[in-house]
Amino acid sequence: MPEDRGTPLLGRIKSSGMAEADEDWQAEWGRHLPARFGKGYDIYALEMEGVGQSIVFRNIPPWEFREGPAKVYCWNGWEARRWFGRVQLTPLKAVVVTSDGQRHELDPVNIVRIGKIIGRWPAEAATS
Repeated sequence: MPEDRGTPLLGRIKSSGMAEADEDWQAEWGRHLPARFGKGYDIYALEMEGVGQSIVFRNIPPWEFREGPAKVYCWNGWEARRWFGRVQLTPLKAVVVTSDGQRHELDPVNIVRIGKIIGRWPAEAATS
């Protein structure tokens, strides 16, 4: 059964903080983490490039998030952007500071969803 396969691993986070989705990922044969981090369609993981760890997210509506590490998915009408970093949202401005120190200012109206961190796999790598 698909619910027994673990958490879907849907892409990666590059060292620049850009989050890339695996466009060919399929539930039947796509990669999964061996650990299950909850039920639901909005729970997924992204592998951190070159680190050997994955971060697990749960999608939430933007109005439920204000500040902290997260993945932001934006759509401005002609292109999609996905960033992972320290996020600060206000009604007038959204800022994502990625691990390479780049500051990305976004229009909050363009934020489609936020991926809130709910776990890491393997968990031991989070403390090293």
